[in-house]
Amino acid sequence: MILKNSFIKLQIEDLKRRVWSIALSMLAFIVLLPIFCALNISNFQSVSVEELEWIMLQLVGLVGPGNYLIITATIICAVICGLSGFFYLHSRKKVDFYHSIPVRRERLFFTCYLNGVLIYVIPYILNLIFSLIIIGVNHYLNAEILLAALSGVGINLLFFCLTYTLTIIAVMMTGNLIISICGTGVFLLYIPSVRELINSLCISFFATFANYSGSNKSSSFLSPIESYINIATQNIRGNDYIFSIITSVAVTIVLVGVALFLYKKRSSEAAGKSMAFKVSKPIIKFLLVVPLSLGGGILLRSIVTFGYDAWFVFGVIFAFIVSYGLIQVLFEFDIRSVFQHKRQMLLSAVIIAVIALVLRLDVFGYDDYLPEIGEVKSMSVSMTGMDQGLNYYEYVDGNLVYYNAFDYELSRMKLTNVQAAYDLAEMGVKNRIKKGDRNNYNAYYWNNDVYTYYVKYTLKSGREVYRSYGITLEESRNSLSKIYSDQAYKDVHFPIYQWQENDVDEVRVSYNTDILNYDSSGIDAKEGINFSLSGDSLSQLLDIYKAELSGVTLEEAEKEIPVIELSFQMSDYTYDNYYVYPSCIKTLTFLEERGFDVKKRVEPEKVLELTIYNFSKTQEVISKDGVSVVSNVTVEPVSYKEQRDILEILPALVPSEYSQNNRMLINVEENVEVNLTYRFGDSGLVQNFGFSVRKDSLPEQVKKDLGL
Repeated sequence: MILKNSFIKLQIEDLKRRVWSIALSMLAFIVLLPIFCALNISNFQSVSVEELEWIMLQLVGLVGPGNYLIITATIICAVICGLSGFFYLHSRKKVDFYHSIPVRRERLFFTCYLNGVLIYVIPYILNLIFSLIIIGVNHYLNAEILLAALSGVGINLLFFCLTYTLTIIAVMMTGNLIISICGTGVFLLYIPSVRELINSLCISFFATFANYSGSNKSSSFLSPIESYINIATQNIRGNDYIFSIITSVAVTIVLVGVALFLYKKRSSEAAGKSMAFKVSKPIIKFLLVVPLSLGGGILLRSIVTFGYDAWFVFGVIFAFIVSYGLIQVLFEFDIRSVFQHKRQMLLSAVIIAVIALVLRLDVFGYDDYLPEIGEVKSMSVSMTGMDQGLNYYEYVDGNLVYYNAFDYELSRMKLTNVQAAYDLAEMGVKNRIKKGDRNNYNAYYWNNDVYTYYVKYTLKSGREVYRSYGITLEESRNSLSKIYSDQAYKDVHFPIYQWQENDVDEVRVSYNTDILNYDSSGIDAKEGINFSLSGDSLSQLLDIYKAELSGVTLEEAEKEIPVIELSFQMSDYTYDNYYVYPSCIKTLTFLEERGFDVKKRVEPEKVLELTIYNFSKTQEVISKDGVSVVSNVTVEPVSYKEQRDILEILPALVPSEYSQNNRMLINVEENVEVNLTYRFGDSGLVQNFGFSVRKDSLPEQVKKDLGL
């Protein structure tokens, strides 16, 4: 009973000196929970009853774990509570006073530790209850919102404790407030910062490096901030979600033990010094100097246009001298100690030099890597410049999560017939070796005739390897054609194959050429001239189109221009657009039977003028007094009005949007644009439309006129 009373008295005394942090915590949660909740609900008064589901999602997001404002407040509160709870360790007088109290250090530690948790959790829970009362009074409270609130309390409290404990460890290892704050920042941000540095180094020195975001998830649990965000926002699910929570709980418990151990071992004389434990200085110095030096080199290398290696070396040396000297001064609080511990300095310099040389010379053959085909279980591929208008997303607990094509395809595709995909990878490796100097690799392939080919090898051992290659269409057409015809590729490349029966509400049908999406009266009737299908007709169209899309070959996608565009409206009001090629006979017949004119085409006699611009001639180099000077040149377009010229040029034109979305397949004249002037019916309306031009398809006289 006496021990219990003494513990409570210690708590009360500790809370008295931390009143300011209690008030700050209470104020923050009053604003972020009940006030924000009341504001949101007042805005809901203007929302229709039909949007009740949306309102519930907003309220779940407000009280649940995915509220970014609460996440931010939790991290800030954890840092403040950690620094304020053990601030006395920075003052020798206060340390002597606290340690003279006839109480064991363990009891003193847990008194301060528990108070920090209470300063966060009590204001949080109280204001959460007020928010739930406000929601209930307005008749929005349900089991889903209550469950989200409970989940939010559990996850936020867990990561408060994790961040709070890391801050306390930073305080234990240092003897100065500024150094403690810096130490906390290092603990929270070191892992993601080093990972980004590694990615930047690999991007700079390895021509075949593929910076796949999914490959970073394996190390994200090492970062408390990343792990917190991933769990709170449910960026990870299933077993990964459970694993991350269990790992976070275990790590927090271990770190509490580490903090207690350091507290017991920390000497009173450490107050006022930079570091409380002398043995930690060289380790921390090394862990900071190496990435800071390499980061300085990468920063300068990324800024310059020429002399990458020279600037990288200069940046590394400069950053090494500055970072080592600054850290040494902070450790010793003495400007004269800048270059002390020369052995440590030399060792760090040698390690930095070795890392730089290993990267620059590719000692371990990263770019030359190609697994034996017998070792490959499956492959996933993704290519730039093809069908870039597609949307990639999935629903996660009712929320729409978008992905880029690269992440989506590599994470989901499994090509078991790997020969064609492997052949393309082999071409990519040979191209890099053929060039020799990997620093010139990207510059050599930086043109529109080359596409980036991303690969994930899934080996029979279970290992996953990611690479990217630069490959021309000409050399890869045969293998690429085989991949494109593989249904395992199309099942992922075209998300339409993943849709569920109730995902689509309606499809709007339009022409792929904007000219045809205007009616004869000149009224803008885009969105398919108001032609749409739903219900059974939509389901039938989906089945027919998917079957025919499976049969579309690479050659058809490359040479044919789609005649129709299907815009599918999803249940959440997003749209997905797909092209219908002339070879999709059944789809076109189905639409024609339901009243859509699939045979409508641009009428050459209504084309009043074709104006062609060659923007590559906007500058020229002239010699002035023996000095080369770049001079701006006014672009003079070339116009054609004769029917004979128009008929010769029209077959070379490609709708601009389609060519941009398929620049790998549709090779167009760079910097050449066509403005087509069209007259509609008898109304006399004249409208202009933009087109691209297929490469080497213009008549010779037109090429001469343009100076191509």
